Amino acid sequence: MVATRGGRDVGRIAGILDHNHNQAAKDHAGFFGFYETEDDAAVSRHLFGKVLEWARGKGLKRILGPMNPTTNDECGLLVEGFDSSPVLMMTYNPRYYVTLVEAEGFRKAKDLLAFNMDLAKIPMDRLGRIADKIKQRNPDLAFRPVRARR
Repeated sequence: MVATRGGRDVGRIAGILDHNHNQAAKDHAGFFGFYETEDDAAVSRHLFGKVLEWARGKGLKRILGPMNPTTNDECGLLVEGFDSSPVLMMTYNPRYYVTLVEAEGFRKAKDLLAFNMDLAKIPMDRLGRIADKIKQRNPDLAFRPVRARR
């Protein structure tokens, strides 16, 4: 669903039905994802209203999210660390999203953490010994360096 004002897109949200989740968890949940909006509570409320209407039409009992598009991809909202740059496969959003999502009754279920590592400070010799042990236990496993050109 895309919200427009004056011919300009001002927000979007997707309703997502994950049959695998509902079967495994014995749940009747829908998900929302791909949520983007201006800092406008009315637009956000409208988007969530549409996703809730969609979920009810599917017989779903609750909405979880954001999932983009599943728990195997980006999940949740960034709630701190806005001073850091975005990172691959981690969610990144404006700070005001937290307020808008909470205003619709959503609450945090768990913390998802990401860590930065300075490779210059990592004891590479220790990692080499660990890799050697793993290779001994798993002779078919291959370790290859990542090469940007390949």
